[in-house]
Amino acid sequence: MAARKFHFRLATVARVRRIEEERARAALLAANVQLQQAATRLAERKDHYWSAPRPAGVTDTEHFRPAWMELEFAAKAVQWSTAERIEKAEVADLARTDWIIRRQRVEALDRLEQRSREVWHRDVLRAEDHLVDDLVVSRIRTTKGSTV
Repeated sequence: MAARKFHFRLATVARVRRIEEERARAALLAANVQLQQAATRLAERKDHYWSAPRPAGVTDTEHFRPAWMELEFAAKAVQWSTAERIEKAEVADLARTDWIIRRQRVEALDRLEQRSREVWHRDVLRAEDHLVDDLVVSRIRTTKGSTV
């Protein structure tokens, strides 16, 4: 009697879930890259804001206005970059949550497959034990039958 090969009934579902998990992981990696880029831009714009020239002391309008406009533009750039970084952080958090959920689904199927494999293995061992028992009993019958 040839042992039957293990077949997990939900193998196709598990394969699809693994693909979904990999896609979610790739989306998370991309979101994290975008978040890091946004954080870098924000840091650069803050540095630019703090290093922008400021009017020193009392000055006339001709010198004050360009410095004020430079500071105003730099401050707006910091505000936009802050908003962008917050948005990218939210996207990364959503991507992380999605990946965690998909990973948990894969892990649940992996545990189910492991349990199924253990049950299959016990059934195979039980069938082998029955086969050995049947062989022993038939041999004993044959041996007793031939001596009578």
